[in-house]
Amino acid sequence: MHAPSVNSKRSGRRTIAAMPPESRTPIVLGALLVVAALARMALVVAHEPMLGYGDQADMQRITGCLGIRPDVPGGERLVPMPEAPAPFYVRGPVDEELCSFGSELVIGAAAFYAHGLVAGESPFPMRWVGATKIALAALVLLAACALLWPFPRAFLLHGATALLVLGDPLTTLWMNTFYAEVPTFLGAYALIAALAGIALRGQSGALAITMLLAGVLLLGLSKIQFFLLPLALVAFALPVLVPAGRRIAAVALGVALVPCAVFLAPGKKGVLAPNRMDAYLGALALSSSDPRATLARLGLPQRCEPLVGATAFRRRGEDVATLCPEVHRLGMAAFVPVLVHEPLTVIVSLARALAPGQNAFTGYLGFVAGMRYGRFENVAPWARSAWEPLFMRLRARHYVVLVVFAACVGILCALAYAILAFRRPRGAGFAIALYLSLLVLCYAYALATSVLGDGFADIGKHLGLGSAALAAALIAGMGWWLATWRSDSTRIMRLVTHGIVLLAGAATVPVVAAYRELPLAMGVIDEPGETRPLADAAVEVRGWALDPYGVRAVEARVGALRFAAQDDLPYPEVARVFPNFARAARSGFRVVVPAGTLTPQAPDLRIVVTNTLGRETEIDRRRMQ
Repeated sequence: MHAPSVNSKRSGRRTIAAMPPESRTPIVLGALLVVAALARMALVVAHEPMLGYGDQADMQRITGCLGIRPDVPGGERLVPMPEAPAPFYVRGPVDEELCSFGSELVIGAAAFYAHGLVAGESPFPMRWVGATKIALAALVLLAACALLWPFPRAFLLHGATALLVLGDPLTTLWMNTFYAEVPTFLGAYALIAALAGIALRGQSGALAITMLLAGVLLLGLSKIQFFLLPLALVAFALPVLVPAGRRIAAVALGVALVPCAVFLAPGKKGVLAPNRMDAYLGALALSSSDPRATLARLGLPQRCEPLVGATAFRRRGEDVATLCPEVHRLGMAAFVPVLVHEPLTVIVSLARALAPGQNAFTGYLGFVAGMRYGRFENVAPWARSAWEPLFMRLRARHYVVLVVFAACVGILCALAYAILAFRRPRGAGFAIALYLSLLVLCYAYALATSVLGDGFADIGKHLGLGSAALAAALIAGMGWWLATWRSDSTRIMRLVTHGIVLLAGAATVPVVAAYRELPLAMGVIDEPGETRPLADAAVEVRGWALDPYGVRAVEARVGALRFAAQDDLPYPEVARVFPNFARAARSGFRVVVPAGTLTPQAPDLRIVVTNTLGRETEIDRRRMQ
């Protein structure tokens, strides 16, 4: 992802040597930053022990196509191994049932067959995949350099973004894997860089068009979650593309439709049935003020109501196949009636995903080979991410404020972009407004498709592109702000910049105030598990609970009866996944419900969390047998 210049004039000079010193310095620094980004990618890929996320079964869509499996004890079958990555793979049977086409398969196959030509049938090292992705990243980076070098400040900002986002473990930890995140990042990077370059130049060219089309295909074919994003980005940038050439705009729109045709083709594997349960019952219905009405709009019968809040892995002690089999037959667009008639339900579900989606480093997957859930403390200092403070240490409630502020800035930039689209010449302000708007659009799209595609499950992983876009927006926003203080910055540019910041800050206050009133707590009952408690026996309930604003009390409720839980109990596994929540390492609770409390008149055992603001949230429940 690259940022356009904040105050550059288009240069007619053809060589860097012909530029004045004040222009040459940003170009040299930007080039050095790009080299540093590639060097850091190589260091992370070559790190010993190997770095790369463990297999959550998503990688089997590629390994099944290639006919390989992890070279580990007990690896005869394809099974998830989330604890740590496997450095080597060995040949096995092709599994067409698991196989799924996409840009990640093209990259993985290139690495796999290239290794076969060199080393025959010896075990396949995953670092070959990482090296292939570095080569692809180098092509994208160099193309962006060639596109942006006439604009010194844009070039410098591009170099900083390359080093701090694309070259950071935030993205490079995905390189030694078969996950589709790297083509997602690189596709968005190339697409946005091309649009920014066209906006700055005021015209297209062979390089910009090639980058644009390559970015569309890389991003749109990375995975089903992002098949519509290139079309959204291209459509948003039509005020840039149409003046550059109507034919180019038409071609870009046509190519952006290719991923739609691929993923929506008859017989193409779409969203899995468990994902629909996570999205529609575990997120949408859970966030509704009237779950019965929401179920009806989703096309689900009222007998599904006990499953509101349930997910594929946490079924609230119910048998989904008996109680609500219809949820598995819902389509990807089943949420549309809810969006039309209950937009607030969708907004609340997206808001509830912000805090758990903060950890972009997927704590439920280990990324150090040979270690069980190895983390940054197990790697060399230079292999740690510069974004740990934002995505792992910043408290969740503060992170939400930052995201809301960035969203408000993005909306105001989109408004400025729309206004400046009718102005000639447009200038650098138009380009930076476009750039920041595109980044915020990426975050919004990733958030919406994460929740509406798989609920709150794996939200940190699904929101990965959004996290990278947020990081890039922070770099660009800071660069833009600093550039307006330069002596050659116009007074109107300063006024617009400061006005956007002040308006965004003012808009953030009421939005965050509304967020604080939402039911934000989350957690689960571990014991009893997916079995129902007996009515004539005491029930010991154990689990964990978190809230962005801290947990004040946990209660077990049966009808009008309340039983205070002992909380603040050790639960270190939660801290690995949600390090941004206060007291995550001691999020456990325990409560005993006396025998005879559960009756046919009061059959439901509910766990309710009260946060420090006094807001109550039901996090889980069990119904007696």
